Amino acid sequence: MNVSRITRALSKENASESGVTEPRAFWRRSVLAALLAGFAALPGSAQAQNAEPTSEVIKDWTLRCAHPQGVPEEQCILVQDVTNPSTQQPIMQVAVGYWGPEHNRGLVITLPLGVTLPAGIELQIDGQTRSRAPYVTCPPNGCQAHVLLDDPLLTQMKAGTRGTVNFSDPRGRPEQINFSLSGFTAGFARVK
Repeated sequence: MNVSRITRALSKENASESGVTEPRAFWRRSVLAALLAGFAALPGSAQAQNAEPTSEVIKDWTLRCAHPQGVPEEQCILVQDVTNPSTQQPIMQVAVGYWGPEHNRGLVITLPLGVTLPAGIELQIDGQTRSRAPYVTCPPNGCQAHVLLDDPLLTQMKAGTRGTVNFSDPRGRPEQINFSLSGFTAGFARVK
């Protein structure tokens, strides 16, 4: 994987007006936007009551929670930001939660802009292909693929140690990024 090419593409999208790249703040805003957008799609909810969501680190994952207006319970998603080990720049984000008006259990995988869209992504757990998904949208923070988290995939993620996302770079060359499943089972138990 050409991590520096992916990081450069992401960094160009994350430059502030002063020209300083702030990737961690950018990803935090991205997760907050996804969290609140998911909540806004729930029946009867309009916006979050809390200005800032809460977060808790659970091994390699972060549980992020907010309390949408009109919803009796706090809503939470589980997030992992994958960074380039040499630069600590984010190169992928995996968010797990209940999405949309049907409250479907799923993963939202965000990769930097510049991926080959028709190829979509392939998700593997411990080397076994589990799912393929097209990109659904490419907001400013990157291109997102949505993967339904069915019972067999959930069981495999809970028992697994590593996930891999395969995708194609702008020239159609295959790339892959791994993410850890350490803490997934404990974190997912609190996703609501």
